[in-house]
Amino acid sequence: MNEQTKKILGYTLLGFLVVLVSGLLADFLLPETGIGDAGRFAVPLLTGVMIGLYIHMRFREILDLEHHFS
Repeated sequence: MNEQTKKILGYTLLGFLVVLVSGLLADFLLPETGIGDAGRFAVPLLTGVMIGLYIHMRFREILDLEHHFS
């Protein structure tokens, strides 16, 4: 396994764990109301979108895609 693949796998696992932990924390900390239910839905979803954008930008740097398409 080359170095780029290891970095990409590490970021992917980190993203998975961040979304999992945010979902668990939201489930335990938010109240059992309508707003709490919306939060339990929105927190992992928004965390996943944000970490996905971060990972996408890191992949572009790791794979040097700016150089290939310019």
